[in-house]
Amino acid sequence: MAIPPKLVSSSSSSFPTTARGSSEEGLANKLWIKFRRESIFAMYTPFVVCLAAGNLKIETFRHCISQDFHFLKAFAHAYKLAEECADDDAKLAITKLRKGVLEELKMHNSFVQEWGIDPSKEETINYATVRYTDFLLATASGKVEAKELQALVDSEDGSHPYKKWIDNYSSEGISSATEDLLDNLSIPLTSEELDIIEKLYHQAMKLEIEFFNVQPLSQPTVVPLTKEHNPVEDRLVIFSDFDLIHAFLTPLPFWQRLQFGVHYEVLCKALEQLSDFERKANARVVESGVLKGLNLEDIKRAGGLDVLNIHANEFSFEVSISTGEIIKKVESPRDKVQAFNNILKNYSTDRKNLTVYIGDSVGDLLCLLQADIGIVIGSSLSLRRVGNQFGVSFLPLFPGLVKKQKEYIKESSSTWKGQSGTLYTVSSWAEIHAFILGW
Repeated sequence: MAIPPKLVSSSSSSFPTTARGSSEEGLANKLWIKFRRESIFAMYTPFVVCLAAGNLKIETFRHCISQDFHFLKAFAHAYKLAEECADDDAKLAITKLRKGVLEELKMHNSFVQEWGIDPSKEETINYATVRYTDFLLATASGKVEAKELQALVDSEDGSHPYKKWIDNYSSEGISSATEDLLDNLSIPLTSEELDIIEKLYHQAMKLEIEFFNVQPLSQPTVVPLTKEHNPVEDRLVIFSDFDLIHAFLTPLPFWQRLQFGVHYEVLCKALEQLSDFERKANARVVESGVLKGLNLEDIKRAGGLDVLNIHANEFSFEVSISTGEIIKKVESPRDKVQAFNNILKNYSTDRKNLTVYIGDSVGDLLCLLQADIGIVIGSSLSLRRVGNQFGVSFLPLFPGLVKKQKEYIKESSSTWKGQSGTLYTVSSWAEIHAFILGW
């Protein structure tokens, strides 16, 4: 079995594009990139977050490695089946892979004894493991690479209880050899055969997510956000910015307003300089007449945003036809943060609000900092430069969650009260989905 997928703690994003990006890259890498979304969901499971944080309960870890035994046996059997129908060149590579799995089985026996598991008492296999091993034996495929989970464990930190296990499964070893074999064997395949391999690869990724999701957890976790909070006490309010359109998704928590360690008021004044630019840009749009004559019903049908609460600049209409004028509500960062605060004031005080703001530009900085959880999507250099200049720090979301998970257990209370002036960075909506909603 493999630990979940790649993660690199880069300054711009948790999931950078792979370095092997040429048109001649192998099939294994192409599939890894294509199904990166699934790798993200595997990484954001509560089990993996707790494992990376080093505070996964020992009972859960024992259960996982007991299931691992079934995976290793299935891999060894699958490789044996593959050997029987392979040509001579492929057979040598597959035989090497099978021997590697047998070596892992030996190491597994020492692991289970080290972690207080009686190897003579085989634990009942759970349904997710059955689904995965059945699939594996049927296809002789399905390994998910994960060596860079190792990057989350401080090499100098001898206190991490699962470091040895992570190091063992994070080595190049069999996963690298499997990728090389896949690349070599795929060269002469037809497009139809490649489509079949792609579907098998995708199914293996989904089964990996399912395996980590069903691991029994009896501890509080920071993911997914919608399950971690108490909806009776907290209301989750999510804001997302798209070029001065504020989409508000209802309702679902807050804990405490951030006290900024950044120079917030100075930042506000600096960002006011953007206001003139926005106003002039809006004026040029109005003068051009490009918005004149649009039909309101056509706009509604094209937008498909009936389920969202939109706060934005609006078109002026006579009956149902646009006049070309703009009703200007949001023209500056201060306008955005004012709309943000007004929305929250409209809620009843029976519950607290946990606010999440998702933005991608300098104009979003005030709202990002005002929210309990500010998430920066994309790689806006101007946003980072301005933020850094005014004391804002940027942290990739997944390492941030691992840090929060460590604090969560220690404090036995909500961890979204602290980290003033810190914004979390992501490279895709899949990370946001995995964090807030899970798989």
